[in-house]
Amino acid sequence: MLTYRDKSVLSEGCPIFYNTSKFELIDKGSFWLSETPDEVSKDWGAAFCRVCSYVLLKQLSTGKELAVFNTHLDHVSENARINGIKLILERLEAFGGYPCVIMGDFNCYESSETYKSATSLFDDAKYKAPVTETGATYQNFGRSLNNENLDYFMVSKTGIEVLEYKIVDTVYNGVYPSDHYPVVLRISV
Repeated sequence: MLTYRDKSVLSEGCPIFYNTSKFELIDKGSFWLSETPDEVSKDWGAAFCRVCSYVLLKQLSTGKELAVFNTHLDHVSENARINGIKLILERLEAFGGYPCVIMGDFNCYESSETYKSATSLFDDAKYKAPVTETGATYQNFGRSLNNENLDYFMVSKTGIEVLEYKIVDTVYNGVYPSDHYPVVLRISV
């Protein structure tokens, strides 16, 4: 079941897809990035309600477990981004020592407090991958190219081997698939 950030027609979710032939679902859920995370809400000057979804998966071949979080931080309020990532990091504590991936549109650059908070406990996967790329992930349908990411994969400092990080900058007959380029991460747990 996908949890949407609010009840509007134009709402969005932060889904997590996984291969059921390789993983068993142990737990799943969602929470809002606010002071009342268990109900549809927003705080800290956020323009929209923002949600974070998570799953706890067990790899069928090894029995190893992995926690995965997907979020979309606010695009207007730095305070909402900082508090949102702090809330996500607090919620991660419930998963103890499991290897963990946090992914999503963080709407921030590497120089921001939000990024610094995330990388205080996690590593930016693109810097751990032997096969990696750098460059813009947000391109506003080709109108706003810069050289910095807004979208990240953060991985636990231990328990995850990052194999590849790729920005998929494919344009189809002049049409961009989104205002952000997809990012692909290949890992081993």
